[in-house]
Amino acid sequence: MIIEEKKALLDRCMFSEIWLDSIDEQSIEELIKQKVIKRIVNEDGEIYYSVYANEQEYVYHSSYNDVVKGFGTLQTTVENNGFGNLNCYSMEEYKRRLEQIKSLIAQKGIHVDVSNPTVSKMEINRTFRLDGEMPSYERVIDLIMALLPGNTKLSTTSEFANKEKGNIDKNTFYATSKQTSKSKCYLAMKWYNKTKELKAHYRIILDENYIRLEFTLYGAKKIKKELGTNKFNELSDQKINEWFDKKVKNWIKEPVEKWKKKQQKKVFQIMNECKKADGYKWVNKCITRLLNEEIQTRNGHKPLILDIEEVIPLVNELYPNGDKRKRTKSAFRKIAKEDASNVTNRDDLKLQELLEKLMAKDTKVGIVGVLKNRTTKNIA
Repeated sequence: MIIEEKKALLDRCMFSEIWLDSIDEQSIEELIKQKVIKRIVNEDGEIYYSVYANEQEYVYHSSYNDVVKGFGTLQTTVENNGFGNLNCYSMEEYKRRLEQIKSLIAQKGIHVDVSNPTVSKMEINRTFRLDGEMPSYERVIDLIMALLPGNTKLSTTSEFANKEKGNIDKNTFYATSKQTSKSKCYLAMKWYNKTKELKAHYRIILDENYIRLEFTLYGAKKIKKELGTNKFNELSDQKINEWFDKKVKNWIKEPVEKWKKKQQKKVFQIMNECKKADGYKWVNKCITRLLNEEIQTRNGHKPLILDIEEVIPLVNELYPNGDKRKRTKSAFRKIAKEDASNVTNRDDLKLQELLEKLMAKDTKVGIVGVLKNRTTKNIA
C-alpha cells in the first residue's frame, strides 16, 4: 500500500444533491420489509428513507407518495482494504469511489445520480510518521494549539485520553470554531494518534507511529467560503492542498516562528537578571524561573523553553570567556537532568520535526499490512 505522507487527502464527506433516479419494480414497503430501506420520520412529520451499503449511507427525501423522485444526501468514507482509513483519497480517487458507491446502492434496487454533488461536510488531512511515540509529543502539540491565532476563532474544547495500566496518554487534540450546539457551519481542527486509532477500531497493528492532522469543514456555506466552491466537480487536488498548506502556514508555522523570537528574548532577559542577582547559584534559580513561567502561562501550554538545549547558545552571549561558558553550560544540563526532566526530552527537535513534515512535499512511503493481531512491515 502507498501512504501519501506529503499530500492533503480526503476522508469522510457528506454530499447533498444526490438525486434519486428510480427504484426497481419492488414496492417501497417490500424494500422496507427486506431491510434494504429504512423509513425515518422527523419531528415535522417529513419522511426520509435511508439506504446503507458497506459503511456508506444514502438518505433521501421525497414529497411523492411513490418515492420515484427525490433528493438526498450521501455520507461516505474511504474503502477499507485492510488498512482502515490510513490512506485517504485524492479528488480523482474520490470520484471513482462515488461511482463505486452508486453501484453498491444500485445492487439494492436504488438508482441515484452522483454526477454533480454539493459537498456539505469534508475531512481534509495529512497523515505522516513520527520519529517517536505520540504521547512524547504532548507538550509540542499543546504549544501549537495554544498558539493558534485569535482570528481563527478556534477554541480548544476537549482532549480525549486513553487510559492504559493507570496511565493517561493524550491521543487527540481538538479545537473548533463551533459557537453553539446548533451551529451548522464551522471548522474543526484535530491532531490524533492514527496508529492507536487503527488498532482500536480496525485491529490493525502498525510498527510505525502515525499521526494525523485533520481539518473538518461543516456546512456547504463554510466549504464555499474556505475553498471557493462547494461543488465537488469544481474542486481539485491543487485547491485542496493549497488551502491545507495555507492553514498550516498561517495557523502553525508562522505563530511558532513568532513565539520562538519572543521566547528567545524573554529567556535571555531572565538569564541576565538571574546572573546579576544570584551570583554562583544563578543557574539553578534561572531554571526555576523558566519552569514557573510555563506553569503560569495558559496552564502550562505555552512554555518559555521546550528543552534546555535552547538555553545553551544564549550562554555564549553572557560570557566572553570560554571556561565560564563551558562550566555554565554544563551546570544547566546537569541541573535540568536532575531537577527538570521535562525540559530534557528534546521537545524542541520534535517541534522542528512536525513543522518539517507538515511543510514537506511529494513523497510516498510503501508499507505492507495485515489485519487482526499481526504487525505491518515496512518496506520503504
